[in-house]
Amino acid sequence: MTDRDQSYDVSDALPSALTTQFVADQDPYCLAKLLALTSTASTVKSTIDAMSANGGTNQTIGLHWGWLSLLQQAPLNAPAEDVNNVYQHVIILFTDGQNTVNRWNGDGSMTSSSTERGKIDTRMEALCTAVKAKNTTIYTVQLDDGTGVSPVLPKCASGSANFFMLSNPSEIDAAFTQIGTSISKLRVSK
Repeated sequence: MTDRDQSYDVSDALPSALTTQFVADQDPYCLAKLLALTSTASTVKSTIDAMSANGGTNQTIGLHWGWLSLLQQAPLNAPAEDVNNVYQHVIILFTDGQNTVNRWNGDGSMTSSSTERGKIDTRMEALCTAVKAKNTTIYTVQLDDGTGVSPVLPKCASGSANFFMLSNPSEIDAAFTQIGTSISKLRVSK
């Protein structure tokens, strides 16, 4: 898949016409297929294990599909939520570097101009704002690839405590444990 036409690339609007559909384009750098929500840990693990880093980084499309996976509508059709329970919608966006490409800008490398990368991050910021406006909490986790802190990921996170900058892969488990603990805290209100 690739980015939807603008402004649908930052929207949860249900595809309804050719101009709002998802462009059918299997990127040669993304060989793993999208996995809808599942509670089967072995399926998640095998999907992750099948992935390999290659090409540029399109964080926006990753966040967009994460958001769409939470919705009870096409194309992924999340399971219905039990009306007797309170649900917390959470997205954890994990990346190994900077946001370097989308359908319109960038060549997938850090050699893209700062103007091009700025345009990519502007689309990402618009999507982050839209997702958070729909009561979805965003955690962003960046494993530094040597290029430093992303200009967009700290802003995208739902607060400064929800952004994690990791300098070493050995820090991944601790970051995800902290996120899991934060998500699992019960809140009782009257």
